[in-house]
Amino acid sequence: MRRCFFASVVACGTALSPLAEAGDVVLAQRHFEEGKRLLAANRVKAACERLAASVKEDPGLGARFKLAECRQRLGLLASAWHGYMDVASSSTERGQLDRERIARGRAAALEGKIERVVFVVRAVDLPGLVVLRDGQAVGRASWGASLPVDPGSFVVRAEAPGRAAFERRVVVAPGAGTTDVVVPELAPLAAASVPEAQGVATVDAKADTKARAKSDAAPSPSPPPASAAPADAEGDATVWTRGRGVAVAAGGVGLALTLGGAVLGMQAISKNDESANYCRGNDCSPRGTTLRNDALEAARMSTLCVTAGVAAVGGGVALWVLSPAKKAESGAISLTAAPTAGGVAVLATGVL
Repeated sequence: MRRCFFASVVACGTALSPLAEAGDVVLAQRHFEEGKRLLAANRVKAACERLAASVKEDPGLGARFKLAECRQRLGLLASAWHGYMDVASSSTERGQLDRERIARGRAAALEGKIERVVFVVRAVDLPGLVVLRDGQAVGRASWGASLPVDPGSFVVRAEAPGRAAFERRVVVAPGAGTTDVVVPELAPLAAASVPEAQGVATVDAKADTKARAKSDAAPSPSPPPASAAPADAEGDATVWTRGRGVAVAAGGVGLALTLGGAVLGMQAISKNDESANYCRGNDCSPRGTTLRNDALEAARMSTLCVTAGVAAVGGGVALWVLSPAKKAESGAISLTAAPTAGGVAVLATGVL
């Protein structure tokens, strides 16, 4: 239980921590100029690498537009389409209407040529089901939608608690049109722990038999009567027992987790609303896709934190109620051990 609370606190803290972003504008400009030179020399692949490096350092509109153009020449039409749509959205925000018009025109010209995939998920209502594409989550909002992809291959994986994972490699050929990626229902996991438990029980039974045999063979001395001290040598407990201390700690952790979950929930709503500026239906620019994935992740972490928080508060309340406010006063109780035919008998006498 403590491990679960600790893992939840760490996960929520990680989700709430801001990400530091840094870039070198001078280096970005060098990459940009080199990328344009390589593109003019028809060294398209090398040019795209330099332009991508420039965008990573400083995502300016000029570099992003040129990278989309480079990827179009390389045959990565889906990436080029996303790039043009991203530039168009950013240009709208900045009032650069000419650049927006050009970018949207380029994107529109590519729409009929782009390869697409549709994730056909059979068990959409399966609790905890996650679909991954090359390790990246495919949000539920994208299931059943026509998603632009570049030609090539990727690995699709589906997993859910208590179910066997599904995994396969999907190949998208140039000019393939739309490819359906069927994610079947996941089979329940087999109870593999049963034979192991039986084996342990057998070993324990043999060891117990040997121990009893040795005990029967050895003589049984008659121990003298002995008096036992009271069960709690520390005296009467106060209202603040150890159990109630743990209960208060669990309640505090639960409240913190619940608060963190609420904050993450608000972040999820905010990011999802912001993504609407970069998406048209289920077709999103890279910025829109990132925002939607961030919103889904924040929502998942919010659910985890709130669930763990409520469980912690409930456990704390239960532990507080079940922990006695004061231990029973110890009376004059004596314990006497005496041999019997089957072993040793312990007799308790006194007033409880």
